[in-house]
Amino acid sequence: MRNLREAICQKHPDLWKNKNWLLHHDNAPAHTSLLVRDFLAKNNTLMMPQPQYFPDLAPCDFFLFPKLKRPMKGRRYATLDEIKTASKEELKKIFKKDFLKCFEDWKNRWHKVTQIKTYSWDNAQVVLVGNKCDQEDDRVVSTERGKQLADQLGLLFFETSAKENINVKAVFESLVDIICDKMSESLDADPALANAAKATRLTENPSAHSDSCQC
Repeated sequence: MRNLREAICQKHPDLWKNKNWLLHHDNAPAHTSLLVRDFLAKNNTLMMPQPQYFPDLAPCDFFLFPKLKRPMKGRRYATLDEIKTASKEELKKIFKKDFLKCFEDWKNRWHKVTQIKTYSWDNAQVVLVGNKCDQEDDRVVSTERGKQLADQLGLLFFETSAKENINVKAVFESLVDIICDKMSESLDADPALANAAKATRLTENPSAHSDSCQC
């Protein structure tokens, strides 16, 4: 963190002087530890909050790490210094225009987060889904990491592939089951809602329309 602050001070003195910058990183334990939070508070560092259900919102996760990992995948390194040297070489291959595009992508992702928070209900039900699981060679997040995150958030976890039709139906069916269970809990907790809902029930077989129906 000290190196980051020094770099900002040297490269962006105007932002540093006016304190017109924000720090954004994800909710990894290393970032949310008491030591880090105390350091940021003592240095009056303003934080961009990380939403709980958006692990790939931080630029390092969706941009920088994949840029490093993909070209280095499959190589063997004898020492830590070799890894550092290879990482620096890959970093130098990232053009300024790529970083600018990353910043625009980051803003677009934040816009989507804002839309979800604005237009969804407070009790919206969520499952964690990893897509394109058929493309193992391009995998960025391991199955174990996905399951670990889902356990931390208290969510069901699925890996899917629309191309190979893997778990697509299972995701929707599980989500419907969760929604129905929550609806039942709400009805049990509120007798007024239960009485109002008696005339409307979800069933696997829809009721037949009468011959006089004009629908």
